[in-house]
This record gives sequence, C-alpha cells and structure tokens, in this order.
Amino acid sequence: MPDHTVLKEKSEDGGESRGWHTLTPRKRVPVVAHTAVYASRLLDLVTLLESDLRIGVAFTIAPHPFNSGAREVLQRLGVTLLPWQEAVRTEFDLAPAAGSRGMEQIRGPLVRLPHGAGHMSLKRVSGARRDGVREPSGVTGREYLTWNGVVVPRAVALPHREDLKALRRWCPEALPVAEVVGDPSYDRIAVSLRLRERYRAALGLDLDEPLVLVTATWGGRSAFSRLDALLPRYLPRIMGMYRQSVNRPAYLVRVLRRGPEAECTSGMVSPARSRFTER
Repeated sequence: MPDHTVLKEKSEDGGESRGWHTLTPRKRVPVVAHTAVYASRLLDLVTLLESDLRIGVAFTIAPHPFNSGAREVLQRLGVTLLPWQEAVRTEFDLAPAAGSRGMEQIRGPLVRLPHGAGHMSLKRVSGARRDGVREPSGVTGREYLTWNGVVVPRAVALPHREDLKALRRWCPEALPVAEVVGDPSYDRIAVSLRLRERYRAALGLDLDEPLVLVTATWGGRSAFSRLDALLPRYLPRIMGMYRQSVNRPAYLVRVLRRGPEAECTSGMVSPARSRFTER
C-alpha cells in the first residue's frame, strides 16, 4: 500500500511508531477484518479507497474464533495493522466490515458487507426459525445486523435484489440503510471469461479435457468432512455425464475447501487435485 494509507501503527506491547508520510489523511478508515477470508473480501473495497489521497486506511483484526490466519495474511500484504483495543477507542469516519462480531464497539459509521460470494449459509442454532425456515447467518440475518434490538450498520451492502427480499423477511428495520451494490466476485468472473483458456492451462487441463469442481465449506457437517463417502458417489455420476458427450475418457476433478483450517495455513482456498480416467 502507498505511504498515504498509513494512519498510526502501534505494536502489541503498546509502543507507538509514526509513519513518515507526506500527506496527513483527512479521513480515517479502519478495515475490520475478522478472519483471513473476510480480509481478502474487503481488499476489493480497499483498492477503491487507497487511490484517494485524503483517506488513511488501516486494518484491524476483530475478535473471532477463526482469526488465527488473518494477521499472517495482512502482514504479508504489508498493510498497517491497528490493534483492536486501540481501534475501539478511536473515532473514525468510516468502518467497512465483512463480519459482525464487535461491530457495536466501533466508533464511526459502519458499512456491513457480505464476507463471501453467493452467501447462502443458514444459522446453526436450531431455535432461529420463522415459519419453519432457518434464519440466514450472513448480512441479511437480524442477529448479524443488530445489537440490543438496534440496527448497528449505517449502511448494508447487498450483492443481489434477492437479498433485499431476505432482509425484508428477517430484519426489515435494516431496509432503510440497505442498498444493492453488486458482487465484485461476479464482476471478476465476468471480465475474466476471455481468459478462460489461460486459466485452463494453469490448471493443467488438456485442450478438450473437462473440469469438474466440487465445492465444500468447513465444519463437521460439511461435504469436505464426508469426502471419503461423497466422492465415490460423485465419480460414477461424472462418468455417466461425460461418457456420451466427451471423446476423451480422462477428466480432472478439483475440490475447493474454504474454512478455518485453510486459514491457519494460507488464508486462502486450498485446492486438492485429482485426475481420474474411466476404464
């Protein structure tokens, strides 16, 4: 990040070091990164802010059970890290966050964003239901937008119009501050379509070799935790799907896993690569 993004950097033991920068920021923005996954999501927003010389951007890591990989990722990026206890004592002009833990402690207008693309998770708590339907666990769930019954974010950024419907059902009091802004992940995929062949080559695919992608999240109930049972069910279906439409008998299967275990090592999605040939 360029010099002008430095606000103030404090070490964990309380010592302070001030950056030598040419311009003093007029606006102070802490990017609230709960985990490495949340941080990578927020980087899309940071690229829009860092080009404005009036804005000083720093990152702070909010409390979260899976934030062990966040510091490593942010330090690797070379950003300014503001200790959480310092962040909650400081007045800010804007605070983007992709998570909700500790949001009521932030002193400044909070902008709540989704922490992932196509966020469709449901709450794991069995009691969180309405008309037999479980409450969503993301940016449209009441628990994730309110504190003591009051909506905390000054703005809620939604990726799709369907999310407005979910918000109207689960947390209608947040509708006045909600806006459909789109999804940078979708935009990136859309503009990358012309690079499809380059991506296929990077994955080691032959010219006409199909790629099958199996996605899984984390936890004891996730597909990844039962992969030894699920893959034998997937593979025969894959074979049947391509037997008539593909001349080549070989295809590549990749498994993408996202979760706290991946964050502890790299903070990014972990690929597992397997190539299967129909006999």
